[in-house]
Amino acid sequence: IKRMPLKTFERQNRGTRGKRGTSSTGNSSDDEVAHCFTCNDHDTLLMVSQSGIAYGLRAYRVPVAGRVAKGQPIPSVLP
Repeated sequence: IKRMPLKTFERQNRGTRGKRGTSSTGNSSDDEVAHCFTCNDHDTLLMVSQSGIAYGLRAYRVPVAGRVAKGQPIPSVLP
């Protein structure tokens, strides 16, 4: 999980190839983007574990990372 400013996603001109979104050193299925959400810093993200425990996490507590950086594992961010 990682947090990125909305300014990271710029409008592209016509005919451009675009920017590389995420870097993946290995072709592992664990490294692909599963979900992308937009929210404000003071919103609460609700995450539910496989055992049914719900965790509430404020969006500003999610670590900020760059466009090509890998995010933190979700269990290390949860309280």
